[in-house]
Amino acid sequence: MKSIPLLLLAASALSACNPNCTDAAYEEVKAAVAAKLTSPSTATFPPLNQIQVTSHQSDTLCTPNFQGFVDAQNKFGATVRVDYFAATNRKGKNEAFSVSILELKPR
Repeated sequence: MKSIPLLLLAASALSACNPNCTDAAYEEVKAAVAAKLTSPSTATFPPLNQIQVTSHQSDTLCTPNFQGFVDAQNKFGATVRVDYFAATNRKGKNEAFSVSILELKPR
């Protein structure tokens, strides 16, 4: 079966990423996503363990991608849930993350 080795590979990729790196990247993603919302100050993000994180890691870099959601008010003041997919990248271990929001859509 090919699915078992793929699952093991995915699990090892997720566990290989430095948690501090992932936490820092998530903070950058939250700021970038909030900036795209109608009312950024009302944005409420779930904890990191409640969203999907995939890691692309080399020996020195960790560039996780995030697929999750945020609750925020729309232009009418109603709270809506917005799904997003964001990719992170950084040029060096001590550099800041750049965030690309690949998808942002209300449910």
